[in-house]
Amino acid sequence: MRHTRSNIRVSNTGQADMSRIIVGVDGSQQAVLALDWALAQAQRHGAQVVIAHTWQPDVHATPAVAGAVPDMVQDAQVNHEVEHQAQDWLDDIVKEAAGKTSVSVTGSLGTGSPAGHVLDLADDALMIVVGSRGRGGLRGLVLGSTSQQISSHAQCPVVVVREADAVQTGPVVVGVDGSPASQRALELAFAEAALRKTSLLLVHAWSTSFAGTLINSGQDFDRIRDSEVDQGWVTLNTSLSSLALTHGAVEIVERLVQGSPSAALIDASAGAVLTVVGSRGRGGFKGLMLGSVSAAVLQHAHSAVMVIRA
Repeated sequence: MRHTRSNIRVSNTGQADMSRIIVGVDGSQQAVLALDWALAQAQRHGAQVVIAHTWQPDVHATPAVAGAVPDMVQDAQVNHEVEHQAQDWLDDIVKEAAGKTSVSVTGSLGTGSPAGHVLDLADDALMIVVGSRGRGGLRGLVLGSTSQQISSHAQCPVVVVREADAVQTGPVVVGVDGSPASQRALELAFAEAALRKTSLLLVHAWSTSFAGTLINSGQDFDRIRDSEVDQGWVTLNTSLSSLALTHGAVEIVERLVQGSPSAALIDASAGAVLTVVGSRGRGGFKGLMLGSVSAAVLQHAHSAVMVIRA
């Protein structure tokens, strides 16, 4: 069962944000798409782009004979060459990216964990953008380990871009459940819709619980169902009423869906330019970085996904 209504709201987005957008690259096709997405996003926000790349030092560049000490001089020489090659590659990526945009583009080369390097750069970032899977990703996995780690631990918004996202247009979709993370997601989703001059689709899912309830007739069932629907509209109205709105019209469509929140958002993402979710909703357990809904949407959505921490 699905209920939909629409109206027009206005946006308070007008000031250019000179924050940084951090985008992780590793040479994979998904990383190329993530970089293109980040450049377009930076253009909308007037933000800077920092392209992050890492290389892996080899502490055993030469095989050690049993009982012998590894040649650390040779290790250092090989690692220096690898680092130099990585820096040259990153410089080329930065130069090519800078030629596509008018915003500032810089590079940052790190060692070790790709997720750790990106997270270290993101303390004051507007957002992080990553591909769904990098060069080390296993086929069949929708979300790679690096994008999963970053989505789970970043304090700023994280956007995960998929291969199919490059040609998609449509509304910005946001999941609403009344939680603080959901409210923050709604605020940022509204701003993104205004920047793109597109509509905003609010999705709230509900399921009827009959636990401890004696159902005597179809009328009792209808009464409980109608109560859930009414509560859903209240949740949507309450969330919308707290938005600070000053200028820039945005068409808002509100959708109530009976069923799983993750399934409802994944379904809505099929026609979306961006799907926005809070990191943990009302049913989330404290201590978990990602709730079950945001984790499922990250894995299975058809659009780029932005995860927001409250």
